[in-house]
Amino acid sequence: MKKVLLTICLVGLLCGFTANAQGVSFQQIRRAAETKTKAQFKVYARSLEGRNVSWEGWVDDVDEKLFGGYKVLIDMDSPEELSVFDVYFDISESRAQSLRKNGKYRFTGRIKSIGYGLFGLSIHLENGRI
Repeated sequence: MKKVLLTICLVGLLCGFTANAQGVSFQQIRRAAETKTKAQFKVYARSLEGRNVSWEGWVDDVDEKLFGGYKVLIDMDSPEELSVFDVYFDISESRAQSLRKNGKYRFTGRIKSIGYGLFGLSIHLENGRI
């Protein structure tokens, strides 16, 4: 009985890890924001918290944070399109100094929160790498 229970627990953990490791595409989130009601989207957005992502986007800007440190603002639309940043996360000072405005980069991180408002999506990542 203990072996069966242990096997079930391990399978559950592995399945949970696999689902989390697969991530979600930015386009899926954008489509959901455009097609779901605000109430539906809030539930959907919360279900994505903790998911790992690996996306590509353009550096809109790098800002110094109020209490020190830096954050990068990533626009998921090309610089030729009129838009604002969609994704942001903390970075080191050395990385902040090395990024090019409008440069296209691959980045990874874990979704901390997702907001949707007047200016579109705002996705905050933790453990971001660019």
